[in-house]
Amino acid sequence: MKNFCFSALLTGLFLLSFSVESQIPNCPIKKIGGIEYYTYTVGTSEGLYAISRKFGVSQAEITKANPSVESGIRAGQQLNIPVQTKVDSKQKTIATKTKDIEFIQHKVEKKQTLFAISHKYNISQEEITLYNPQLNNGLNEGDILKIPIKKEESSHKQAASSLAKQSSPATNSTENRPKHLALHKVEPKETLYSISKLYKVSVVEIIELNPLAAGNLVVGSELKIQTSEIRLAIENKNSNSDLQVESIISNKKSEDEAINVAAPENNKTIRIAFLLPFMLDLEKEDKTKERFIDFYSGALLALQEAKQKGISLEVFTFDTGNSEEKIKEILGHSELKTVDLIIGPAFSTHIPLVSEFAKEHKINTLIPFSSKVPNLEKNPYLLQFNPGIDAELKTINKLVNDKLTNMNVIFAQIPGILATDGGQHFSNALQKELTKQHKTFTIIPLNASKKDNFKTAFVKGKKNFVVFNTDKFAYVNSYLSQLKSSIVDNEVVLFEQYNWKNQAIKLPYKITISPFISTPDSVELVTFNKKFNNSFHREAVLNAPRYDLLGYDLSNYFIALIHRHGSKLSNEISNYTNINGIQSQPRFEQKSSEAGFINQQLYIGEEK
Repeated sequence: MKNFCFSALLTGLFLLSFSVESQIPNCPIKKIGGIEYYTYTVGTSEGLYAISRKFGVSQAEITKANPSVESGIRAGQQLNIPVQTKVDSKQKTIATKTKDIEFIQHKVEKKQTLFAISHKYNISQEEITLYNPQLNNGLNEGDILKIPIKKEESSHKQAASSLAKQSSPATNSTENRPKHLALHKVEPKETLYSISKLYKVSVVEIIELNPLAAGNLVVGSELKIQTSEIRLAIENKNSNSDLQVESIISNKKSEDEAINVAAPENNKTIRIAFLLPFMLDLEKEDKTKERFIDFYSGALLALQEAKQKGISLEVFTFDTGNSEEKIKEILGHSELKTVDLIIGPAFSTHIPLVSEFAKEHKINTLIPFSSKVPNLEKNPYLLQFNPGIDAELKTINKLVNDKLTNMNVIFAQIPGILATDGGQHFSNALQKELTKQHKTFTIIPLNASKKDNFKTAFVKGKKNFVVFNTDKFAYVNSYLSQLKSSIVDNEVVLFEQYNWKNQAIKLPYKITISPFISTPDSVELVTFNKKFNNSFHREAVLNAPRYDLLGYDLSNYFIALIHRHGSKLSNEISNYTNINGIQSQPRFEQKSSEAGFINQQLYIGEEK
């Protein structure tokens, strides 16, 4: 029987944080109030995160010394960076500390990063650099590093192996190391993840002893922690973001029962990696992370259902943050090279890096959010969910022939809209299709100071189909009241961009084009909502589209596809329509054998 490696899935997290010891730039030093500061000039496109890594200080320390950075930083701006002396003081006391430490040797492998080494041995990069000062000049293949291990740990026969396994996302085992029970009082802004890192245990182990903490971590409550070493809950509680996806187990089982699940003998373990920006290392709250948390929550439900069907899965989840440096670190992780499917990333700046990685290691990679994936035509391992121009043109043709045959089509042109605006693109494409089919339409330039821009364009007795040249609701909002007041004398049909569905547009007749089903099956939706509420102890966000449903549908689709046909998708995915999603039912097609796949499924939705 095969093992179902589910530790990262059950916790919902295998999130990596980074702190790299770098060469401090040669900057002038000045004293302010008796404290020494570097005077540093911000470079082009340089962010606060990169500067904090460069000097080995936290973003909070930089912000405290430079309150103006709270509103952003710019190239050429001068910052005061606190001079750190922590590393120097540590280096002075190495001799006194080494009496409690033994070392093993590690030979640096090809393309291996300092982060990967630190993760393998479950120690910080700072600790490795402390005992290997030559790393300040860089890390090279073949270098021999001293890796510190406590003597009490090295006395075990397999200490190094135990450390490596303890850091693996595929297991919660801590071998035969003794366990101690500690009590931890929850403090403000703490999460299960930050507490698990503090005590070097998994979130699953915490939940096993504290089931109520899975859905609601209460400040001031006490948690029982079974840890391999007795530790005090002290500094470095560094997460002020709460990711509410830690557990989807409603009935608690023993660790073996929760992780090892029977699977068919011929069932190959499916390995999936999620690269999503949970923003756990940001000091300021980032509201954009909520949609990615919802996406991941939906994916967790799909993974749990696959587990219950006996499908063997191994899941790895990484917090990509919003920096290129972090995604590069993640791509250096050895486990990522062996997965069958990558889901993510979210940000366009990360896509080229992941795309190159996917092609090099021949890993199918689903890009769930972006509608423009670079190098898709040259990378057969990329899968773009958001439909491209070909699907849009086919749908526009269908719209013209099925819906607009007897309508009076009006193109409302707001001045100053960029050519890259999605609404401008759609407006131009629809005009070309109407012209191609010799159908008439009216173009009216809008004027913000004019009270009735549409009066001369409306035709009584016909449906007046209005298309704006932007997908930005803020630009359109002031004109919608004019359309609403015109309904008394005319029948108005609005072409509604899908992202406007979250706004209260009080027009009775609207048409939408999107990759999402306009009226999902109500029974399936109710069932899903109950399952979501029971699993995460919160209501799902009901914005359009629903990211939890997107994560659920796409995860279901690819788990079933890989389970049935393996990771070589090119021969099967174009014909694979067996999975019916709640909100989306993708239909991937490939232009050539060298190109990636693009979802071609678009729906014309009506609301009247």
